[in-house]
Amino acid sequence: MSDVHTEWLADGRGRAGTTKEPEHLGRIVLELLRQTLAGMNMERFIMSGAELFGQGELLAEDEEHDGDAEAEAEVSVELPSGFRVDDEATASWAVRKIVEARARAARVREWAARELRRSERDEQWLLRRFGPELEGWLRAELQRRGGRRRCVALPDGTVGIRRQPARLEVVDESRVAAWCARHLPGAVRVCVEAEGTSALELAAWQRSHARDARVKQQVLRDPLARHVTASGELPDGGELRPPEDRLYVK
Repeated sequence: MSDVHTEWLADGRGRAGTTKEPEHLGRIVLELLRQTLAGMNMERFIMSGAELFGQGELLAEDEEHDGDAEAEAEVSVELPSGFRVDDEATASWAVRKIVEARARAARVREWAARELRRSERDEQWLLRRFGPELEGWLRAELQRRGGRRRCVALPDGTVGIRRQPARLEVVDESRVAAWCARHLPGAVRVCVEAEGTSALELAAWQRSHARDARVKQQVLRDPLARHVTASGELPDGGELRPPEDRLYVK
């Protein structure tokens, strides 16, 4: 084998030369292969970018329909293959499904309301049953930990003590309402319900003829509490509770 070869430089020019090292030719071939592969990778990268740019509009359209697709995925109605409304029987089927879905929604709302009331009752019972025990344990635990914190984080939640400011408690609603009517009208809400002729008379401000109207009077706690805080005046039928520590669970 001749030891004459062509050595390619970085600028693409070639020159003839000789070498006495057999592995020199292998290094030249590897360098040429590396440069060729690098050029191929760059070309493919450019092509991939162009392809991705060309698909931009399709990607945007897909994102716009994501919400619709998710909504369709949540529908539990099973349609027969190729079903469409084109006669009395198929129309009746669609109407029946709509009525059934509406009735099921009503049942779910009723069930959810019952479960909510049950959960609230359970919570109140548990607080009455274990509240004093939790507070006793919490105070001892806080003292054991140095007494600087007011809550303890547990694996299933947090129990703590929160300072409640002084607050007004309405003991006798009717007495407080009568007091507010004389001294603080802004803390009184009156709700009137009427039907038929009485409703029309009430709408026309003919209160003297609205004999069947049902009137409900309510004391608004927030305006009354602000008045007591600002003036110190306590209404008849109300009591001022001093500040106290209250147990909380979250």
